[in-house]
Amino acid sequence: MRSFNLLFVIMSLLVVQQVQSADSAVMPESFFTVTLPYDAALQPVQQGNSLGKNDLLSTQTQKGMKILLMRLTGRTQLITSKIGRDYIKNAKNWRASYNIKPRVEDGVAVGKNIELHFDIKRLKKAFSEQHIKLWAVNQRPKTLVMGTFVQQGRLEKLNQEILDYRVDVDYRDIPKQLGLPIAIPEERAQWVFPVEPNPSDSKVQEILVSANQPNLLSFKLVSVANGKYELSWYLFALNGSILAQNESVGFDRQVLMRNMFENVMHQYVKLSAVQNIRQNHLYLNIHQVAFGDQINQLEEELKQQQPMIRKVNLVSLQAGKVQFDVEYQGDYQTVVNWLKQWSAVQFVSTLSNQQEIDVNVRYEFFEPQLKFKAQPVTEPENQKVY
Repeated sequence: MRSFNLLFVIMSLLVVQQVQSADSAVMPESFFTVTLPYDAALQPVQQGNSLGKNDLLSTQTQKGMKILLMRLTGRTQLITSKIGRDYIKNAKNWRASYNIKPRVEDGVAVGKNIELHFDIKRLKKAFSEQHIKLWAVNQRPKTLVMGTFVQQGRLEKLNQEILDYRVDVDYRDIPKQLGLPIAIPEERAQWVFPVEPNPSDSKVQEILVSANQPNLLSFKLVSVANGKYELSWYLFALNGSILAQNESVGFDRQVLMRNMFENVMHQYVKLSAVQNIRQNHLYLNIHQVAFGDQINQLEEELKQQQPMIRKVNLVSLQAGKVQFDVEYQGDYQTVVNWLKQWSAVQFVSTLSNQQEIDVNVRYEFFEPQLKFKAQPVTEPENQKVY
């Protein structure tokens, strides 16, 4: 039952992505507005005085540009590159307007915020000319976040309720600023901790299936001696595998958590790039192959489906399983529909974000051919890779 639920979640996520794919190049206008605190009292004191209005405006505009670059691209390397540093240094030249507004918490004004509006058209044009690739909104998967905070030996699970009053470790504004959608559990019954031994794949799968989310970020923030903090985290995929992990130490817990979310974004961007490169490719896994002649016949059948299927390459051969790399043109769903109707195989499922399809051989299709000189498929000592 759990595997069926997992397949259902995967398929529903793929449907959402297909619906959104036509709008992948659109970046919301709201992404070009950055809101930051605007309180001179919060700024460092220089020469006995708080920063002046112009200095504070310039400082916050540069901070806003740094957030904007990360939000639009998801690439940490851009921030440290010469191009990125130039954008940050000259941030005021890209600012279209700004507003100073009260910062309200629980209906009470507790300070001021600055709302920075950056020039959308000019920035998009400049990014295009400098080949800076924007990270499409529909390629940003939602992340289930399970955080824990350990202080004086006491462990706290950071669900929504705890975060509402533990403002010292409330990280929710960071992914919001970065344009990274997240979900936080209400209940604390099932929780994944980034400690050894690693949680089993099945436990991560069960949690993600029940939450209907594609990824899980599990982190542990520990208060250690002398005001230091240690942060360790794991990013899990839907199948339970680890996409990324890291450990860091520092004095500012908010900086540590911001770096964590930026690293998560960077990992997602890399995955998006791989998926885009193989946009018109899929791996076809054919199971229950019993004879060598079946492989040739299956490959020939696939190659005859021009122009829908352009190329077919045999990738690997194991006992009972053959994998083909299939390059197609046109609509992905058209290929899936044809595979479902293909008399040589029985359709099983689609996996890995449309990149893999599993089918089983139909023996009745090959029955007449089995009378000839067919050689059984056996697993070689080392897996053959073509």
